[in-house]
Amino acid sequence: MKNKTIIFSIIGFVFISFFLRRFFESGLFKTLKPHSEFSKCAKIDVKAAEDLVVDPHTGTVLIASDSQRRQVLHGFFSSDGAIYALPEGSIRPILLQRENFPKFVPFHPHGLDFFQINGEKYVYVVNHRVPDGGETVEVFRWDGASTLYYIETFSDPLLTSINDILIVGEREFYVTNDHWFPRAASYPGSSYDTFSHIRYSIISSPLLHFFEDLFALSIGSVIYCNESNCTNVASGLKYPNGITMNQEGNVIFIAATLGRSLSVYTRDTNTGALQELHTVDLGTGVDNINRDSLGRLWIGCHPQTLRFLQHALDESGNTPAPSQVLVVGPPASILNRQYDNQQIKESDEVYTVQEVHLSLGDDISGSSVAAFHKGRVFIGPVFDDHILVCKAPNY
Repeated sequence: MKNKTIIFSIIGFVFISFFLRRFFESGLFKTLKPHSEFSKCAKIDVKAAEDLVVDPHTGTVLIASDSQRRQVLHGFFSSDGAIYALPEGSIRPILLQRENFPKFVPFHPHGLDFFQINGEKYVYVVNHRVPDGGETVEVFRWDGASTLYYIETFSDPLLTSINDILIVGEREFYVTNDHWFPRAASYPGSSYDTFSHIRYSIISSPLLHFFEDLFALSIGSVIYCNESNCTNVASGLKYPNGITMNQEGNVIFIAATLGRSLSVYTRDTNTGALQELHTVDLGTGVDNINRDSLGRLWIGCHPQTLRFLQHALDESGNTPAPSQVLVVGPPASILNRQYDNQQIKESDEVYTVQEVHLSLGDDISGSSVAAFHKGRVFIGPVFDDHILVCKAPNY
């Protein structure tokens, strides 16, 4: 009897210690002191703008809008999402029309990226084609105004739980798989092989998806795709989320939400292969990343991930979640065009990290993305019904 008591005591201690650690890592015990380096913030009506990017040539902001709360709560989306464009200096977002996009194909955008070559503008969009279309990347040509012209769809068995996308060339990109266990409502389309269907039927489970988050399992991945195939180029990540690169394209930055860190890799520009360089501990739930013209990384963050979970589960939207924006300055070895991969690896320079905005959710709840362009900052949320556009004269 005494031995059983000792065993149960040890189990209880381990159990309690684990959850105390998880609560601590979630930021639940962190004291938040709201402040902002920005001024004259305006609310622009765009619902659930989980990701946004800036066209650096025109200053137009492209916004992915799709409420994921219904999927979180009920396992399905209520209606199609959309892509909006907010022209520079405007307060009126434009709904972009999708020309030639296949009829009856669901459109639920998540991450997106912009790419321009030979004067043509392209937008790649992560699409959750629920309930039976799997995870895909939709490619559009954008006319720079109000229309997206559908070109093609990328799909692959390795694209299981896509979150964000980074374009590195024509028909060449990286995506983050934030989970190994796919979202329960997403299954591969009919073009996938039998093995893929069997695998999805085994591992697609809300419970497994939840446990992956609960235990902060390091089983997320990064997939590189080109016109030939897709390959797994990085694994062992805790909820890989936002992804971007330096100006030269030889360093990749990946936000690990549950790892509360920025994972940095050198990139082989010929093969797409990644080699881990180092990890920068940021101590917060990092989400999407945008690089500005100076090479700085603007990151939307969730400083208290459990508060964000409460916000996500409240269908009324009345439970706020804190919002945070970090500006991370990579060292000169990464910003300097003259440095090669070996010099970057040997550098011992440090990153600068500045918290430029922190709120309790009264201005915007659950910030997932931030971008900077010519003295203005754009902040988007996962669920809220607006984005923030603020002046940032000091940046």
